[in-house]
Amino acid sequence: MLSKSCQYAIRILMFICSKSKQVERVRLLEISHAIASPPAFTSKILQQLVAAKLICSQKGANGGFKIAEVDCSQITLGQIIETIEGKSLTANCFLGLSQCSDNNPCPVHHLYYPIKSELNSTLMNINLNEILSDPKLININLKT
Repeated sequence: MLSKSCQYAIRILMFICSKSKQVERVRLLEISHAIASPPAFTSKILQQLVAAKLICSQKGANGGFKIAEVDCSQITLGQIIETIEGKSLTANCFLGLSQCSDNNPCPVHHLYYPIKSELNSTLMNINLNEILSDPKLININLKT
């Protein structure tokens, strides 16, 4: 459902948030290793997250990445997904038609619209702190 880039973006932000109370900034190679992603690919995703102002970056000896001026409770899954995927998951027609709307519905519009609305609402209300507080988190590949 989500692209690999989006899955990694969520994992990147989870990792940075999990480290935010321990260190000022997290370096690219540490992030890349923790989420099992190639450094070049991780770097491209980090650039998108910086451009969206979800994280800040600093170059140099004390450089790295940290959560931007907001805290982890203010970053939602919906924001991350929109940063990487755009609004395609929650705004576009299920069949990809450009003219689909309530007034001009595609064959599945009335079936998909309530699901899409609920999904969008849920994603915009789940923040990173909620995810990180889940005890099942230890079962995923985030080395902290």
